[in-house]
Amino acid sequence: MSVLVTIATVPGSLESQELVKKLAGFRRISSTKHKLSAHVLYLAPGTTGNPNAYLNLARVFAQTSTVALFPGNLSVVPPKSFQRPVSSSSSLSIDKPVVFSLRGRTTFPFSPLSPVLMGRDNPVWCTERFFLGLSRPANWAECLWQIWLENFGGVDVRPTTDWVDEVRTSHNASSAEVFDP
Repeated sequence: MSVLVTIATVPGSLESQELVKKLAGFRRISSTKHKLSAHVLYLAPGTTGNPNAYLNLARVFAQTSTVALFPGNLSVVPPKSFQRPVSSSSSLSIDKPVVFSLRGRTTFPFSPLSPVLMGRDNPVWCTERFFLGLSRPANWAECLWQIWLENFGGVDVRPTTDWVDEVRTSHNASSAEVFDP
């Protein structure tokens, strides 16, 4: 698994040291000991965020062939009911993107901040939208629309539970996690 974490601080700061300690803690967990690749992107404090650019950067750094993009702040941990479909999807060859949306939202527009699972080398990249006042959910909806459009609507949609609702209120950061099929 590869993870890109963005942090708005300088290397060596207290916040940075705490993050490095948390990441180092994953080495003590046997299931992630040899499977975790973590990348930390330091942003100058006050830097304007470019969440879609960070997600694209995570794809570039990914050492695995399948990438799960989580556009919201992952301070809310996805429930086990979400992890099951992701891990079952990661064992398959991902030939088209998989969007995780609330039940009943099986086509565009998907649930706000719906995660997407796709091949690292998929030709679709999320572009940044430079519209003033565009919220993170609206920006991500543009990315999902781009993915849906460039696949002629041929994306796989998997229903998920309440996790997407919880993340809706916490959309300041972007996270990307990569799964090895």
